[in-house]
Amino acid sequence: QQAYRAGHFVRARRLAQQLMDLAPERAAPYVLEGNLLAAANRVAGAALQWSVALRLEPDQPRLLLQVGSYLATTGDLPRARDLLRRADALGASTADSLYQLGLAAYRLGRNEEAIEALERGVAARPELLHVHIMLARCYMRAGRQDLAEQHDRAALALLPDYWPSALAVGYALLNRGEVEAAIQAYTVVVRARPDLPEALYGLGIALIAGNMPEDGLLVLRRARAIDPRHVPILCALGLAYLRLGLRREAEEAVAAAVALAPGSADVLHCQAKLAYAHA
Repeated sequence: QQAYRAGHFVRARRLAQQLMDLAPERAAPYVLEGNLLAAANRVAGAALQWSVALRLEPDQPRLLLQVGSYLATTGDLPRARDLLRRADALGASTADSLYQLGLAAYRLGRNEEAIEALERGVAARPELLHVHIMLARCYMRAGRQDLAEQHDRAALALLPDYWPSALAVGYALLNRGEVEAAIQAYTVVVRARPDLPEALYGLGIALIAGNMPEDGLLVLRRARAIDPRHVPILCALGLAYLRLGLRREAEEAVAAAVALAPGSADVLHCQAKLAYAHA
């Protein structure tokens, strides 16, 4: 242990291997060997040594956390969840291990369990961006858009250019009619991802709702150039053309949408708008 703490890893490893020969039933040398391998960025080998130690001493909280967190990153979610829950029951959880537990639970379809773990994690360390991001996804799955937006906003407060949260916040703002704030949120997304059709679509309809139809039309045309088969974009483009009195262009955009999804709600809405304009 002294050699390991002093950074004398070769000597520490030699001593750890001697300990394994002398006391193969003890967990300590395997823990030390795992720590040395982890320090050398050989994480898979480290996890193997920690797993051996855990079999010898199955209630070591630190080992439960180390192996559970490693399994969570490799995708062995059921085992990761079991080990991290055992560590939590022993009072050994950290904000990071609660995040790993929440992530494993979420991916296993245990949404309420994920929320409970993540909320404790964010209460312990509210500055952790990834915990807010994961909570937003959990609350969206639970149908709690208000709480999802709260955590997306917290993520943006920590990292203002984080575009997935800006996209979600922009969508919520636009649905509430908060057009100026929605334009700002979508602008963040478009600045970060100018190739993302959903971002351009949201910004386009927000600009039109904000009485800037010419600007909205330009943005929607960019969105169509990226994804010409995106039916909501085609319909929004048709309505923008119609608002600007460009009926032929509106009919062409709506016809393209009809060819792709003739019975969709977006298409039926656009067709009704066109029929009303003709009348």
